[in-house]
Amino acid sequence: DPSLSLGLDIVTYSYNSCTDTAEINILNTELFIDSLFFCHNSALQYIDLDIAPRTPYNGLWNGNGIVDNSFPGSFNANFSGPGCHIISFNSNNCTDSLVIKVFSAPIFIDTLVCANSLPFILNINQNDGVWDGPGIIDNNLGLFDPSTLAIGNYILQYTSPNGCIDTFNIEVINPPNLSFLSTNTNYCYIDSFFNITTFPSGGVLSGNGIVNSFLILV
Repeated sequence: DPSLSLGLDIVTYSYNSCTDTAEINILNTELFIDSLFFCHNSALQYIDLDIAPRTPYNGLWNGNGIVDNSFPGSFNANFSGPGCHIISFNSNNCTDSLVIKVFSAPIFIDTLVCANSLPFILNINQNDGVWDGPGIIDNNLGLFDPSTLAIGNYILQYTSPNGCIDTFNIEVINPPNLSFLSTNTNYCYIDSFFNITTFPSGGVLSGNGIVNSFLILV
């Protein structure tokens, strides 16, 4: 039973006053951690002994995201994608495994803002991160004031609670001149469905009777 002890064992076999011996070396294949964590933009990571202590040191890695399975082994989050990935380590015909978790990339919504907009909290699909960069007036809230900046493009840095760092571009623009190109002052009640053309296009209409870009009179 190899589970009883590790190391070199001497096995003796006797038959009719004859004796022979054999040496059996019991080796252990073990990972001393059960998980690793990488950011989505970590790119190539070497699975060396510092981040994945193990015995023996020179086994073979297998699993989603492994790009080099020989010592020390390497993992690329760009290939694995976000999520939890079971990675196996094989040596001496024995296998152990760990889980590598790749954190998802945050999604930044506010990429275009008018220079005269009031300060607002930047819209991102994560909570509790820290913001840095031009126009940021509260790093923890992500409060952004475009009035403190000139017209142009700016790079903002976001550090998520798990330590991943991402950068985003935000553009501060002059307020556009908004106009309605196809509206009348008065409408008959029989004009039940009227398309409103605006300039510039791509904005959002709101008000009584507005559905998308149409005025519906009932």
